[in-house]
Amino acid sequence: MAGARLEKLGTIFSRATGLIRSGAMKEEDIPMWYNIYKHFPPENEPYFARKPKPREIVQILYLEDVIRAKFFKKYGSPGLIDLNNPRSTLLSERFVTKYQELEKSGNFLEDQLFKATEEALSLEGISFDIKQPQIKQKATAQTRIEDIMAESSERILESAKSTLAEEFQAARDKQKSNKQNVDSET
Repeated sequence: MAGARLEKLGTIFSRATGLIRSGAMKEEDIPMWYNIYKHFPPENEPYFARKPKPREIVQILYLEDVIRAKFFKKYGSPGLIDLNNPRSTLLSERFVTKYQELEKSGNFLEDQLFKATEEALSLEGISFDIKQPQIKQKATAQTRIEDIMAESSERILESAKSTLAEEFQAARDKQKSNKQNVDSET
């Protein structure tokens, strides 16, 4: 039984008990959980073949999840989020907070609340163009980098071409002058 790795034949506790009784497990090798499990056994032993009790799965859905879902549906995902920076707050979190504040004030109908939150945050200087401008900025920045790299590589090639052309021309001139010197000596 000690060689079997599957827990179909018994529980881990019964297998550890068997190892201790047979002397295969020494006193100092007994795991810490063993004595706790021995003194406080569970009501139902965790056997492999035991069927789980049927339970109704409770859907946990908060009001702020609905607000956040509407926000992401309209504006999309913000992309990468820096979890190392505790001071940075997500735009969606600020939106939910402002939405809840306006909801508590009671001045708005439920239909108007989303639009009022957008307007209130835009008055605070927050832009809601999350998805499109960032993608365009990244794309334009990426194309700008590619353009700069292409221009610099073209300049390098042109300078290399001009340098090579100058060297070939200098070599031809040298050959001509050498040939003229040889011809004039003869």
